[in-house]
Amino acid sequence: MPNFSLSDPSLWAQAPSFARPMQEATLAVGCKIAYFALGDPDDESTPIAAVFQMPPGFVLRRHAHPCERFEVVIQGSMDLGDRVAVVGDLMTSGKDEMYGPHTAGPEGCTTVEVFSSRSGSGRAIYDTPEGPQYVDYRAETHD
Repeated sequence: MPNFSLSDPSLWAQAPSFARPMQEATLAVGCKIAYFALGDPDDESTPIAAVFQMPPGFVLRRHAHPCERFEVVIQGSMDLGDRVAVVGDLMTSGKDEMYGPHTAGPEGCTTVEVFSSRSGSGRAIYDTPEGPQYVDYRAETHD
């Protein structure tokens, strides 16, 4: 398995085939993401690690995933609302537990997220004024 650096442009092309639509959706909003299956990429229960890079001031909307999630800041900072997370700070959320909005700091922010399942990593539940909005980023098309 190859090794990567955050400065290596090829890092941002890394993703199993199921994650390519998620990468495209992330690029469309000005961010970068790389995905790594921590086991069989064809198994929906396989944990997934993601390296997620946000530009300065990017706002990650309030949302949840249908799985458990662990995240650590590895570059920059991120305003969590009640505090500013810096390099080394950790965040967790349970299945369907809302988090955010999170705002990338003036230098941007890069995190590593670990999702407890492949199926949960590509689906999100957004908190909207009209109620929950369910999005499956693994699909060919999405809102």
